[in-house]
Formats: sequence, structure tokens, C-alpha cells
Amino acid sequence: MKRSEVRFLEPVRELSRMLVRRQWVFALGCFFLLLFGTSKVALAQGEVSSAQARTAQYVFVIDDSGSMSKQTRGGPPADPDRLSVFAVRSLLSMLDDADEVTVVRLNGPSDGESIAPISALRTGRAGRVKQLDLSNTLAAYRGQHTPCKVALDAVKQELNRANRSNVAQVVFFLTDGECTGEPPEASDFLSGLSSHEAGLFKFFLLRFKGREYSRSLVSIARATDGEETLVSAQDPTTILKPFASALSRSQGYEAYLLQPGKSELEAHHAARRVRLLAVAPDQGQDLSFKISPTRQGEAPQALAAPRKGVHQYADGRRYRYAALDYKPGTTPISISIGGAGNDWKVVAVPEYRLFVDVSLTAGNCGERGEEVQFVEVGASVCATVSLVNEDGEVVTESVAGRSTEALVRYSAPNSTSPSELPGNRLGDKASFTLERVNLERGDHIFRPTLKLDVPGAPGKKLVLKGSARTLQVSSRSIQAVPPRFDLGELVPGSEIYNELTINGNFPPSNGRMVVEGRDGVPECVTFELSGVEEGKSQKITPNQTYSLAVKIASYCGHASFTREVDTALRIEFDRAASSRTVPSVVLPVKFSLVNKIGLPKAIVSKIDGGKSEDLAIELTGNHKKAVTFKALIPPKSERGGWPAEDLDVVFLDEDGDVIEAKEGAALTREVTFGAGGKPTPLRLRATSDACCVGGKYKTELALVPLAGSKEVVRVPVEVEVVEAGVWSCWGPFILWCIFGLLLLLLLLYIANMFRQSSFLRRDLLASQLVPLRWDDWGEPEAQSRQSDDVKRMVRRCMPFWRRALNWLKANPLKFGLPGNAYYETVQLYLEPARDVSRSRVVLLPERDLYQDLRRNPNVGKGRMFACARGGMLFFAVPGSDGRLGRLQFLDEFGGGYDSGWGDEDEAGEDLEVQRLRKDELLTIDSEREADTAAGWRVG
Repeated sequence: MKRSEVRFLEPVRELSRMLVRRQWVFALGCFFLLLFGTSKVALAQGEVSSAQARTAQYVFVIDDSGSMSKQTRGGPPADPDRLSVFAVRSLLSMLDDADEVTVVRLNGPSDGESIAPISALRTGRAGRVKQLDLSNTLAAYRGQHTPCKVALDAVKQELNRANRSNVAQVVFFLTDGECTGEPPEASDFLSGLSSHEAGLFKFFLLRFKGREYSRSLVSIARATDGEETLVSAQDPTTILKPFASALSRSQGYEAYLLQPGKSELEAHHAARRVRLLAVAPDQGQDLSFKISPTRQGEAPQALAAPRKGVHQYADGRRYRYAALDYKPGTTPISISIGGAGNDWKVVAVPEYRLFVDVSLTAGNCGERGEEVQFVEVGASVCATVSLVNEDGEVVTESVAGRSTEALVRYSAPNSTSPSELPGNRLGDKASFTLERVNLERGDHIFRPTLKLDVPGAPGKKLVLKGSARTLQVSSRSIQAVPPRFDLGELVPGSEIYNELTINGNFPPSNGRMVVEGRDGVPECVTFELSGVEEGKSQKITPNQTYSLAVKIASYCGHASFTREVDTALRIEFDRAASSRTVPSVVLPVKFSLVNKIGLPKAIVSKIDGGKSEDLAIELTGNHKKAVTFKALIPPKSERGGWPAEDLDVVFLDEDGDVIEAKEGAALTREVTFGAGGKPTPLRLRATSDACCVGGKYKTELALVPLAGSKEVVRVPVEVEVVEAGVWSCWGPFILWCIFGLLLLLLLLYIANMFRQSSFLRRDLLASQLVPLRWDDWGEPEAQSRQSDDVKRMVRRCMPFWRRALNWLKANPLKFGLPGNAYYETVQLYLEPARDVSRSRVVLLPERDLYQDLRRNPNVGKGRMFACARGGMLFFAVPGSDGRLGRLQFLDEFGGGYDSGWGDEDEAGEDLEVQRLRKDELLTIDSEREADTAAGWRVG
């Protein structure tokens, strides 16, 4: 979908969103959708040289008094079906996005409501459609009076506010009765109305039949070439037709009402489209269009399928309607409506955009020169009146026939009344020329008017007026009003604006404003002409008012002063097209600049070594606006005699945090001091190391202004450091060294605990404990099938938690010292039984039991052990009879002892620790029956 079609559908979409809220809005929404739906042909307007020439401003004043909807002494209800609101909404949808509109509730201004500003439908269409919604105040007709004068006074004020050169203004005033209060007078209303004085204002009065009305409203319509039209609440076409006609005439053409017996319509070949709306009472089938060319030629083409529906407000009358847009051909057509018999009417709106333009060129019309706004006394000019379309192109004979007349209402200087002078047509195009020679000094006014035939209405003329053009005739002159400016006393931060009018009869020229003696004017003072800075070019138009601004920056220098500034501004012009240079304009400007500023002469700080101190700098003065600087402190390498690592001066941010700088770079931050001397300090911090050598150290703080004067503020910074002493400097270091040494020793001590701890490997221990049984010969042999049982027994007796507890019981603090060690040790309780689980391994909390027993073997008499010395060491202390528990230790010759358990401690018994290396420990007094337990092989 094209953009133009999307914009065209916006009011329709707004209406469709309201369907769920009001059933009776549905019919009206359908009416709009059918009447003003999008076509398949793009309708976007092309760009033209003057945007103003394509726009117009429309004001709709709608009577909202209660008599519009109910019976009164003046007659029956004027508009019980709200057809007037419908007509205004219809007309809005016929306007383009560039057109400017506002809607006024007649009782609104007297009720204290402000009129919505006249604005382009591009941005204001949704607001106007919402204002006209049948559920809002305007359609409710709750007004108590008909205050015409109050409403028109407010409308006049808005029209003057929105007025622009060459933009037409049209007011539609719809009422059902006579004005209450003071009646409006045409002379009062039109006096001072800018568009009326330019000939670009029309007033249309639409009133209901059979009602009393104020004749003064008719006077306004007649005085502006508008119309008074009677409408009826019984037939919607009586309201739609006048509205459509008024719209068409304001754009340069006419609307038509067709009905049975009067159904022919001219071709309107130059129109971009023609819109048809058929209306009939609600009886019969859907309406349909039949368009029949009346002769040979290019036939019209429908832009979309007909849009059909029924309009009914509440329980009021029903109307069938159908709408169709078509692109016209070259032949006239005849229109008939099917489904309505002879009871139908059609409103036809050819859509043109025609405007009257006038241009003035130097010289005679045979050799026209460039366009001018002023000429010298005795010169000749040619006025060209043209009828142009929305694309800025002059229309041809197909739109403006040969009978089109052009008149120029010409007013010469010192003349008592204007003259109506005819123009001469140029070829087929609607352009007409008028020549004036030997012009006298003064203002010459050319106001163009075109009279066009209305197709299908012989003898009827449509009058279009264009905007007047004024030609100045005199010797070239230029002057400024006022001629000089005395601005009094100014302070930093001041901005003074004055109106400046450049009068004269010079052509619009490019010029620039320069300051004479700029070196003598403080650099914080600048000048602008209507927002354009001094020295830059802009177009200067005669008799136009500009805004001269004198701006004083917030910072005018680091010293207080009062300076009398007496200079002049000169507006210099480029050479004009006629090669005659426009004289320069000189504007003397005088004022007194008072600059008051306060900053500390120096920043002095005295701190003890190892301490810090926060500092603050405040700028005071009479500046009206905030002053912003870039604050800098040079890097340490550029500070003479500065202790590089032991002393620093840094900036703090708003939260009191240090602003870091890159290594070797200057410290910088942006600081803004408040207006009027309000305290907004720049915060710094001087920090000294405890080892800093005592003395005075100096650097500098620079404040570089970001606007106004370029003078840099330099503030000396002096920090005096009181030396802290040797212990303050080295004490923390010494303490940290001692702490570090102790920590190292502790770590080494802990590491030595584990390094000097040896632990048994449970599976290796189990693999070296082999149960024995007696074979058939009475000899011991290994019971290898019980190795898994041995592993389970060892693991059960040596869980991790018990081994860790045993390690702690052995006191790691002792074997963490040099020369000590921990060897995990277990005592073996081995039983000569087929059930291995009857044996066990018991952890002993001894650090080195092997060495202890070597020194005192009697302590371990009759017991077996295993320790982690050398990886794995089995040892035992057998008694003199070789007993180890219930087992018998055999010596290296295989001999044994046949004594008892040997637990008695016999005096003088010589015992020793025996290392077990695959030694066999056999049961005592065994019968050596085959396949019975024989003992264990250990080691």
C-alpha cells in the first residue's frame, strides 16, 4: 500500500476502532469508509516550488445549541440525525494532509474553551476526527445559546495567529437559528483580519430552512465573496452539496448535484479524480452506479469498487448510500443509480488544486527579465498572472477555457482608488500578462483575479483571487530601525534580544553581520542576527524584522573589571544580481560589561607524613549562568622538585572518590561552577606517604574555560609536609617482615608435618599377610584363596577417620620439628583359624615404635607389628620360647620352641627385635591335621 493511501485511511481506521463502543457509530463509520476509501491510484502530491501554494486553512464553526436536535418555537428539530457533523467529517476526509484545519464548537469560547490551533491534517487529523465523534460534546448539542460574536472573535484571533503569506483561509459557519447576545458585524469582524486584507479569505454560511437567522452573518459571507446556503435535515445531500461546493470553489472548481433528469457531468479531464456519493431512502436493494460516456473518447476508469452501506443515527431515518472514485476520461458522462428508481441524488466532486499566482519581472513583457520586488524610478515591469495546479504547473485550455478572464486590481502610489486592468493571454496556457512602464516613486500593488466558466452552467463564473504583490519603486535606500542600541549594564551570562527592522527598497540579498573593531570587544561577547552567528551569511529581505541577540558568555576572564564597550555592527551585502551593491548598514552598540569573579590566589596545605587532607576551591562572581572549566594538574614528571611517589594531589568526584589518571598523564576533570556565585566547589586531596621527606612542594592547578574568554586561570598549589620519623616510615615494613617470616616458618612447619609422615598402604599390607594351612604331609602351605578376606579385614580395621585420629594422637607438633618423623604402625593380632575375620590389625599412636622397641625390646615381648618405615616393615619381639601370641616364631633354621605362651618376664631374659621377611608363624601344639589352619606367613 502506498504512503498516500495509508494516510488517507487513518481517519477510517480511527472510526472503525469505535465500532465496538457504539452501534450507531457503525453506520456512520461505514458511510465514511465507503465515501472516502482508498483508490488503487497513488494520489501523492508532487513537490513544487512553494509549499504554501498547495495549502489552505479551514475553520469549521458548528452550532451545538440544543435547538439543533429538538422541537422549538422556531420549528421542528433542525438536525436530529446529526447530518451536519457527518458533513464536516466528510469534508475533512476530502482534504489533503497539507491542508490546515480546526473545528470550533459555537458555545466553546463562551464556555472558556480554547480553540484548537489551526494545524496540518498530517499531524492533527486524528484529533479533529475525535472531536467530531458522535459521543463527544460537539455532537451532543448541549449548548444553551447561539453566541456568534464571541465565537467569531475567537476565530478571528486564531486566523490572524495562523496567517501566512499566500495561504487562503476559509470559514464554514453552520447554524440553525438567530445569534444571541450582541450580533456580529461584518466591518468589525473583517477589520484587521490579515487574510481578508490580502484577498484570501472567504466566509460560507449554511443555515437550516424555516429558521430565524442573523442577517449580519449573511453580510460577512457577501463581503468575502462567500455564500449563504439553505440546508435541510430531511436530505443529507442538501448539507453535503454546499460543503462540497465551498471546498471545490476554495480550490478552484465547482461541485455538482445530480439527480434523475439532470444526470450529465462534464469530463473534467484535468481533475486528478472525481468522487461520487449516491444517497437514497432506505427502501429497496443496494445502490449501484452506471456511468455512460455521452460520446466517443477516453472513458473514465473506476479507481475501486463501489462502497455501499446504510447511514442511521440512533433510531432516526435510514439512508442507503454508495460511493465511487473514478479517474476521469476525455468524454462527458451520464450517471444513473440502480436500486433506487427515481428517488436518488448524487453529489459529484471533481478534485482540482488550482491557485492564482502573480509574478513581477523587470522590463517589458516581450523581454522579461528576472523577478523583482523593487525597481528604480522610471523603470518598467511585467506582471504575469497564472493559474497553476498542485504541482506548480500552469494549467492549459482543458482546465481554463479560452473564455477565462484575468484581471489585475492595480493600485498606484497616491491613487484614490484601484484600477481593474485586464491581462493578455499567452497561448494555450492560462497565463496572462500586464505591463506597466515609467513607474513613479512609491508602492505599487498588484492583486490578481481569475474568472473561470463553470462546466455545465452557462454564464456562471467562478472567481479565484491570488495574493497581492507589492512593488517598491524608489532610489535604492536602506536603513535600520532602531538606528542604534544602548543596552546599559550587562554581566556574564546575559542574553539580550532586540527587534531590528531593515527598511529599504533593495532586493533580497545575502548579507553577513560583522563587528567593527573586534579586537577591542571582549571575546566573551558575541552577536547573532535571527540565530545566525556574526560573520555567517544569510538572506536579508527589505522591511523584514529580525532578532538581534547580544550574548555574554558566563566567563569573561580571571580578573574582575568594568569595561565600556562602544562598537558597531555592520551588515555587509553581497553584490546583487543587478550588479549594484546594497549599501552596508551600521548599527552602533554600546553597553557596560561588569565582570566580577573570585578565586583563591593559592592553595596551601600543611600535612603530616602518612596523612591526607581534602581541599576545595570555589568560584564566586556575578555570572548569571554556570561556568564550566577543564581542570588540569601537570603530571609528577613536570613538577619541579616534587617527590614522585611519596606525595600526590588528586581530584575527587561528587562522591568523594579519587579520579585516576593514566600513567605519566596530567590529572584532568571537568568542573562546573554554579550561576550567581552559588558554592559549587572543586574538590582535591593532598596525600603524603609516611616516608616523604619533609619540606614545601609546589605545583599548579589550571582551569581552562570551555566557552567565553580563552584566559586560563592558574592557581599555585603548595603542600608542606611534616616528616613523620623513621619508625613511622619503616615500622610497618619491619612488622610485615616479621609477620611474613613467622608465617613462612609456620607454613614450613606444617609442610614438614606431612613431609615427615609415612603411611601404610593397606592393600600392600594385606598382600604380605598370607594365611597357612597344613597339607597332607603335615607341612604348612599358603591359603591363597583367602587373600580377599585378608584385604577386607585390613580395610575394616584401618578406616580413614581412625588413621587420621591416630595421626593426631601421635602429636604432629612433635614430628613436624627437624629430626623427627612419623611412621604409621599397627599391631598384628593373627589367629590360627580358617576364619580370617578372627584376626585383626590395631593402629598404634606411636611415632616410631620400631626404634623404641630396639631400645627396649621387652616392651613389645610376644607381639607383632607393621610400620611404614622404608615403605613397609614387619617386625616382632618373640619371647625366649619364640611365642608371638598364639603363634610360634621359627628361627632361620626352622627351629621352634615348645614352651607355652612365653608371656612371663623372666629375669635376665635377652630379647631382641626381629624383622619378619616372609617368615612363617605356626600354631602351637597343633595336631597338623590336613586342611586345618597352620598359621601365617608374614613379610
